[in-house]
Amino acid sequence: MKKLLAFVLLAALFTSCDKKKDDPAPATNNTNTNTNSMNGDWKVNVYDNTPVTAPMSATYKATASSATGGTVHFDITFDGTQHHTEDCTYTLSSGNTKADFTKTGGDYTVLSGGKTWTITKLDASALEMTSGFGLVMKMSK
Repeated sequence: MKKLLAFVLLAALFTSCDKKKDDPAPATNNTNTNTNSMNGDWKVNVYDNTPVTAPMSATYKATASSATGGTVHFDITFDGTQHHTEDCTYTLSSGNTKADFTKTGGDYTVLSGGKTWTITKLDASALEMTSGFGLVMKMSK
């Protein structure tokens, strides 16, 4: 009986002293594949090669679903009252220098009707692109 009790106490001692610590969480890669450079809320500063001034305003909200695609909601008003919108899916290609849009909703077709857009600038604070027909849009965050 003493041996059994000694064995149980010894086992409990080893179990509590040698209790394995939880392994730290594995390192994670901070690269989020669900974002891309176009992702974010953009204010349109130039539309159709012309500066956007009041009462005109336009916004371009891109939500990434992968490193090379997502959805966009484009909203523009020319008189400050009536808004025109276009909802699209988009695909980036050629190292983020080309964008193709497919309309999914709204009453406008400027993005989806613009053929393949050439992106001339795309960084954390500026997005500039030209449609296949020469329409230029410049945006900032």
